[in-house]
Amino acid sequence: RAARRVRPPCGAFAFRWSVGGRIDGSIFDINQALALGLAWRSIDCTVAEDIVRCALSCQLEDGTIPAQVSVDGTTPFAAPAWPLLAQSAVVAWSGRRDPAFLDFVLPRLYRYLASLISHTDPQTRGVPCWQSSRESLVPETFDAGLASPDLPAFLICEIEAIIELSDAAPRITFDRPALATEHDRRAKYLVESFWDPAARTFRSHYADGKPIERISIASILPLLWSDLPARFEEPLLRQLGGDAQFHTKYGAPLWLKWEDELEMPPCPAAHQILVLEALHRAGARQELQRFARTLSHRLDRHFSSESHLPDDLRP
Repeated sequence: RAARRVRPPCGAFAFRWSVGGRIDGSIFDINQALALGLAWRSIDCTVAEDIVRCALSCQLEDGTIPAQVSVDGTTPFAAPAWPLLAQSAVVAWSGRRDPAFLDFVLPRLYRYLASLISHTDPQTRGVPCWQSSRESLVPETFDAGLASPDLPAFLICEIEAIIELSDAAPRITFDRPALATEHDRRAKYLVESFWDPAARTFRSHYADGKPIERISIASILPLLWSDLPARFEEPLLRQLGGDAQFHTKYGAPLWLKWEDELEMPPCPAAHQILVLEALHRAGARQELQRFARTLSHRLDRHFSSESHLPDDLRP
């Protein structure tokens, strides 16, 4: 079924691409690149490579990669893609380790990373923030000036991915010390600015350091950073084990429900894939297996009838 959603090169797309979800069949949803790469890597890694190439070929003059691009080259969704593209490239490259793939993606990834850092921290204060609800991983909790732990975690992972790819391509020169410095800066900021020792979780806060009460899925996504120190990793894993707060029968909700809320928060499929990947990187085998079992029935049943991931795993 996934193969039916792969499209040949056409229009503005010079490589194979994939129609995502319920959106218009002429639109490439670049936010799905990591999920698509993880799926295609074990089926046909050349498709995974092409999806990443196609995403990076949509790069704008300022280095930005838009979240969605139409076959005619327009960008119907005015927001940059989630910061997962370098990680998507590592996933795609791991299949064949093709040097030509690195030749294509690395120059574009360097420009993309520079644009990403500038966009998320326009005042260069060292406090990256989502700039709009349209680009935020959890749009419902977005607020101007609110810093959330998912974004620095994404930046750390993106920098590590670019360093990994660059180290595999010695013929391509890059400023490794500068990338390492940027990485260490983001890592220090994540663990020192967001950790709430009383709640034993990462918590979003405003620029003045004032935290917010609501805890969202952004709090557990630092697990994507495979070198997250154990003193932070272990409490986060407990939030995903068994019947923990972020492990419901529909998957991980976008935020923890307050007592006065009648409806359960959304459980989008795209975010569940991020949680699965985070558990995989953390080496949390038991938690990964339990979470995967929770998701498998709902995802399999929906995909068999609709041929795409559901927008929300709630009934």
